[in-house]
Parts: sequence; structure tokens; C-alpha cells
Amino acid sequence: MKLLEGTSIILFRYHNNPEAARERLNILRYFNPSTKIYVLDGGYPPHFEKRSAVIEDLVEHIWLYDSKQTPNWKWRHTYQLVKDWYRQVGQTLDFDFMYSYEYDLLTLQPLQDIYPNIDDTSIALGACAPFTNEVESSWYWTGQDIPKLYREYSFPRFQKYMHHTYGLARQSAVCLGPGPLFPKKFLDKWAETEDIALVHEEILYPAYAEAFGFKIVDHGMHPGFNATLEESVYFNCAFDGQVSVSMIRDQLALQEGRRTFHPVKEYVTLEDLGFVEA
Repeated sequence: MKLLEGTSIILFRYHNNPEAARERLNILRYFNPSTKIYVLDGGYPPHFEKRSAVIEDLVEHIWLYDSKQTPNWKWRHTYQLVKDWYRQVGQTLDFDFMYSYEYDLLTLQPLQDIYPNIDDTSIALGACAPFTNEVESSWYWTGQDIPKLYREYSFPRFQKYMHHTYGLARQSAVCLGPGPLFPKKFLDKWAETEDIALVHEEILYPAYAEAFGFKIVDHGMHPGFNATLEESVYFNCAFDGQVSVSMIRDQLALQEGRRTFHPVKEYVTLEDLGFVEA
């Protein structure tokens, strides 16, 4: 089964600012009118109903990650939110592939035209790269200079766990950024695994894919580990790397311009970008 032959869904994840989320959902629906959208709300539980009222007419279902974990913990462990959503909601749905879509990702083409036509024995991730010794020593997730915010992470413990549990002595690839595309077959296997919080998803997803025997494919949106500033200005994971509406308009004016952007956190409408809403 390939992506273009199967049934796909979108899992849209957000936690606040439902007005901006509504416009992002409008854009998703504009370019993907036949693709069902499900929402994973990772925000403050007491405000769930108020947030949901803003977007509920645009989506199939909204699920709250009802946990006492802090916002920072949820942000650091987004894979656990996705995993729990799948256990509670996704497993019961009839689909073949799932686009995992963050609120600050902006795509201005049908998703099936952006992503590679993977089969159900592959997953598509951003900036897939060999996990070399150079990457391990210099990357902030695996090197010595891991940010204080992430000190609970331990790549050596994760590596030992994967070796002991799955026989994966050293994973061969890592990835960057948002927008994973998963076949349901992968999600079924992953949902059965033990919950561990030892690494970032940019390590975790390719490791489990390799352990399960899934091929890892680059989805092509992220410019890569060694991208120049010019290459990464429209798609990056930097805290200060916001992509503005004017930058997006400049690309839309070019016939071969970029149509995928991250991070775009501001309120953006179809009209702002020159599209006429049906």
C-alpha cells in the first residue's frame, strides 16, 4: 500500500491560541479538502472546552492530553502525546497513513504533493541523515552541551535500552524538525512499546523505525543538518527563526518558490496569503 493509494488522516497538534489554530486548520482544509483532520490538544485542561469551541466545526474529533505534566514537559515529549492519542483514539480509526502536523507548520500545497509517495513499510521524516560520530559529538541532543532544559534526556541510556530490547546496538539515522508521516502499521507497533522519556523525537522516531524494520525516507521539507542560513531561513527549528507573512508572500510570488514553512506562529489567514476561501 502506497500513500497515494491509501487513506490518510491529519493529526493536528496545538495547545493554545485557538483563533490562530482555526486559521491554520482552514488552510489545511483548503489544500486537503478530502482528508479528515483530528486534533490533539496539549493545552491547559480547564480551558479545553473554550479552546475546542473555536475549532470544533472544522475537525472530526478533538482529544485532550489530560495530564498534570507541565507545558515544557509536553513540549519536550511530544511523541508521548502522539503515542497516547493513538492508543486512545487513533487505533480505532480506519486509515493507512497519518500526517503528524504541528500548529506552527504551514504548508501551501496538498500534502500528498509535498510528501514522497512512501509505502506502508516506510516512514517519512525531516532531514534524515546518517548518525555519524561527527553528528553524535556535535549535536546538542547527543553531545556534551545538551541544554539544561533537556538534562533529563540521556542518549547513552536510550542506546543501551534499544540494544537490550531490540538488538539495535547503534541506530544508523537521525532526523530534524516537524512533519512526520507514519503508516498505521508503524503506529500499531509503536503503541505497544514501553513508554520511555530518554531522548528527543528526532532520535526516537528513526530508532524505532529501524528497530521495527521500516525504511526511513526524507520528506524533503527541512533543508538538513548542514544547511546554510540562507537555506534554513524558511524552514528551521530555531527559537528565533520565525518565518514572517511577508517572507511567505515573497515565495508564493515565485513559480518555483517554497510552499512549506516553519515555524509560523503568528495568525495567518488564506486571504493574507492571497487565496480565496471557498
